[in-house]
Amino acid sequence: MHRAEMLSFAVALAGSRRFRPPDQGSGGPSGVFAGAGAGQSADFHDSREYQPGDDPRRVDWRAYARNGQLRLKQFREEVSPTVEFFLDTSASMALYPGKEETALFAVAFLRQAVLAAEGRPVLCRDGRRFSGDDFGPAWAETEFSGSGGTDLPDGGAPARPLRFFLSDYLFGDSLESWFRRRAAGSLRFVPLLILCRSEREPPWRGRRRMFDVEHPGSALDLTITGEDASRYRERLKRHEEGLEREARRLGGRLLRLDAPDRALDRGDCLAIVRRLAGEGVVTVR
Repeated sequence: MHRAEMLSFAVALAGSRRFRPPDQGSGGPSGVFAGAGAGQSADFHDSREYQPGDDPRRVDWRAYARNGQLRLKQFREEVSPTVEFFLDTSASMALYPGKEETALFAVAFLRQAVLAAEGRPVLCRDGRRFSGDDFGPAWAETEFSGSGGTDLPDGGAPARPLRFFLSDYLFGDSLESWFRRRAAGSLRFVPLLILCRSEREPPWRGRRRMFDVEHPGSALDLTITGEDASRYRERLKRHEEGLEREARRLGGRLLRLDAPDRALDRGDCLAIVRRLAGEGVVTVR
């Protein structure tokens, strides 16, 4: 699917949907979502002990009448969210056409859903941030050819954004430190795992020459047996369990998008939208 067609189809499919942060309720009015902390909305969140200098208008006087304790009412923070989409542009993301296109379509669709919710979408790739009118051209010009596409941009980050990170997570970094660094300062961190069918169920058997696409010139001759394939699937399963465990530790969850090996068609795009809707990332307007 050409990128222009992909974008127009993403816009059409997002026409009746809006973004909703994962693991959140529907929140307040259109474009305003309940955050994780205390704020100024009308929804009661918690109370705490009164401190000198606090606004006396927020004292819970009914509680004071009951028990003589000065407590300050706190209300649910409301967020018109900045949503950052970190796109892993390492070469492994373009190993199969469907994998690359799944990542691009998901970002294009979610951008439209965020705009429908009066949020502010930001594309983060190759160490840079693109927002507003720069988002679309940067998305269209994305190339998956690097070896270090998971770095954070320097500076310019908004306060407490919702942060999606789209990747195959096929790298050797420590998951704990990797997740902690990329979740720092975010309202919520959502890892989105994209793998294609041949990566989940490798079809190769027999004598093969394997190349590392992110390190040109590397090659390894292997004889792949059914037992090797079984061990690979088990290691991949443990890797995904580790991703899910780290996501939960940070208060979120791992989202998965399965990609075809071939280029996307419209049916594949519809399946991506259904998946995101089923995970509660988008809702009907």
